[in-house]
Amino acid sequence: MGKLITSRRLRWVTAGLAVVLTASAGTIVWQLSQRSETLLLADTDRDGLISEADRSGRAQWSTERGAIVVPNLDDDGGNCGTFTDEEGQRRGDDALAACGDAFDQQVNGDADLLDLAPLRIEPIADVGTDAWATVTVDEASIDSARLFIRSTEGEYSPLAPGEHISADRLRGGVDLALEATDIARDSEVWNGFIDVSLQVHDGQTVTMDRVRVRVAPLLLSHDLNPIDRMMIADNATTPEDAERHDYDPTTADPVYPGEDAFRDELSQGLAEAGLDGPTYYPTGGDRWMRDQFITGMAAMPGPDGTVHTMTVLLRSAVVDPEGSTEEFPLRDAGRPVYSMLRGPDVAAVQTYSPDRVGDDDYNMLWGSFNSTGNFIVAPPYATDDGSWPVGRVLYGSDGGDAAPDPAFVTLLEAQRDQDPLPIDTSWLGVGHIDEFLSFIPADNDRGWAAVVADPDLGEELLAKLVAAGRGIIRSCPGSPRAT
Repeated sequence: MGKLITSRRLRWVTAGLAVVLTASAGTIVWQLSQRSETLLLADTDRDGLISEADRSGRAQWSTERGAIVVPNLDDDGGNCGTFTDEEGQRRGDDALAACGDAFDQQVNGDADLLDLAPLRIEPIADVGTDAWATVTVDEASIDSARLFIRSTEGEYSPLAPGEHISADRLRGGVDLALEATDIARDSEVWNGFIDVSLQVHDGQTVTMDRVRVRVAPLLLSHDLNPIDRMMIADNATTPEDAERHDYDPTTADPVYPGEDAFRDELSQGLAEAGLDGPTYYPTGGDRWMRDQFITGMAAMPGPDGTVHTMTVLLRSAVVDPEGSTEEFPLRDAGRPVYSMLRGPDVAAVQTYSPDRVGDDDYNMLWGSFNSTGNFIVAPPYATDDGSWPVGRVLYGSDGGDAAPDPAFVTLLEAQRDQDPLPIDTSWLGVGHIDEFLSFIPADNDRGWAAVVADPDLGEELLAKLVAAGRGIIRSCPGSPRAT
């Protein structure tokens, strides 16, 4: 998977060490167990199963071994289809984002269970009658992880911090599931690793074990990834209209001259490529589709050797430069990633700096740098300076005001694997990196080539047209901006 951080394994089996607690009834001595057997397992070998092969290195994490879980931000439960409150008012941006499987504290069927990492307490046949155990996550992960315990009837329920698991359950072994309720957003706050610890209390003996699980990073798509579906702007329907009424994404009325011809030719091209017709996305006239969100994915081992993938849509961090409020801070045309696209195995994520809300002058001048059109991904490559096997994020920034929201960049940096690299785009009027850079397949060692727009070559081309007597021909006929 790319450049990942490993951690030194902690020594949980400590010989000859006693923990002394002073209580009102006297002094109690808890002896840490010297037992060396494995008690807690995760899918450390990444084959989608819990087995003997998972014993080695379970408390560590590396590019080769270590359990993985996707962030459970999709909506398998179908609980996020209401976009207005009881009084008929639109739900705010943050309220819209705070819905999904990670927010309901339950396992929403078999599909949702696939989004959780399986864990297992191995049978402990010789525990005493009064023995009990707890399973907890590390303090840094408390707000981003949740544990479930499987009952003897096969149902999963939340396992509260400190909740006791009885001796009877321990003797037969216990199935658990770990849910990641978010992605890593800031490595200085939380690095995306979850340490799950087991403590078994049996008389005056405490036996401990631990596994480490990484939340799958959000990996942004690059130009060489296969197309699943093509989305184009529905300029006739506002996001609010789509939220309040049943929206049909298979049809849309044209608004601008030339839209009909464009759609017909696009549909023909998609059909020739073996793809379905375009899916319409309600923009209400904010037609810059590439600026509303950027697609990505998170993945973990699935059953039977499969890879379980969750599509993740990262919403633009553009704060509306005209009338942004605390409840509705962001560009409205980004909302359909939640109201229309979020669903089973499709998650949506947003982040922004609240202090930019209401600063209309700043957002008018520099807010465009937050558009997702200002973020692209170079396909996989390697140089003497390093390798990026899942691609590398590139974004436009001059390191000053002409730069994206720091919270957005920090989130991308926290994924670790695509190592975001800024490129100065302040020489552009809008400032988006996708205005002059893209990538295509090529027959070379890398398998791709960069296509870079050259203003000088463009000017030369226009000059040649004028010299050939074609200067009076309108460019882009039918467009309201034809010149």
